[in-house]
Amino acid sequence: MQRIKKKPVMLRIKKDKSIHTKGRAPRVWNEHRLKQAYELALLGVSDERMAIVMGVNVNTISYWKRTNPRFLSAYMAGKDPANAEVARNFYLNCIDRYAREQVVAVNTRTGKVVKVWVKKFLRGDKWAQKQWLATKLRDIWAESTKMEIVQTNININKLDFSGLSTEELLLVKKLQIKQLTEHAGSN
Repeated sequence: MQRIKKKPVMLRIKKDKSIHTKGRAPRVWNEHRLKQAYELALLGVSDERMAIVMGVNVNTISYWKRTNPRFLSAYMAGKDPANAEVARNFYLNCIDRYAREQVVAVNTRTGKVVKVWVKKFLRGDKWAQKQWLATKLRDIWAESTKMEIVQTNININKLDFSGLSTEELLLVKKLQIKQLTEHAGSN
């Protein structure tokens, strides 16, 4: 049996020019991007994260939103329900309410295990209430932080201590410590 030597095949890989297209549509576009945009937007991911998942530059996502109405429509169709669902659940978390819950119980007459719907009281979360009010009625409920800026003048002069004796240097050190404690506090 004779062996045939095969020459190695060299693959030429072209550079992906999808990012630098000077006004043309990037070459990484396909119809699957519409479904991806919708699903990722529904998850609430940022444009940067969406670009990473899709394997494109974030500028490509912006380009598609500007130039492709179907992409923008899919993107917004995902963003709006996600935001609405979060807002609805946040609101529900704010208010006192009754909710139905299914529990497993034992029928005392028959001894059988049954599923029963019960009404359960859920108290509104105080933090969520405060956040809701701070967002919706910002001028009344928003927290404000006052900052006081104290102007301090520091004069730094270059002094030559080379001609001073050890006793004079110790005296200067004591004066510095005294000045610091008087003007900056004792800590």
